[in-house]
Parts: sequence; C-alpha cells; structure tokens
Amino acid sequence: ALEQVLFWLAGSVSGRKLETLASVFPYLLAGWIFSLIIAGKLNVLSMGEDVAKGLGLKTGLLKLGAGIVIVLLSGGAVAV
Repeated sequence: ALEQVLFWLAGSVSGRKLETLASVFPYLLAGWIFSLIIAGKLNVLSMGEDVAKGLGLKTGLLKLGAGIVIVLLSGGAVAV
C-alpha cells in the first residue's frame, strides 16, 4: 500500500508518448524564453520595489509578467 501511495504522490510519465509533450512544449518554450527576458529585471525587483521604481522599472507590469511565466511553466509541467 505504501508503494502505491508513493507512486500516486510522485506521479509517473511512463506510458506517455511524445505527442503529449508536443502539445505542451510551445507553452513551456514561451515561458522559458520570457523568463530569460525578465530575469535581470526580477533581480532588480528583488532589491525592493522602491529601488526598482527608482531605477525606472514598471513594477506592476513586471509582476504581471512574472505571474504569466509562473502559470506557463507550472501549467506546462503538470499537464504532462
């Protein structure tokens, strides 16, 4: 019974075909590329919102973009 619980908690991709990954791959790729684009700005934002605003970043837009990246990457990861 413990093995079944661990299998259920960890999940498995056995039995999945590449077609499943192909349907999710564009979302993962878009999230990955967008995350690379905003990575430097997120580093500035990690110094504090006031500092980021002082350096000219639009923090609201950056937070929205980060949220979109999170949704794309986590949604793509669990969809398989």
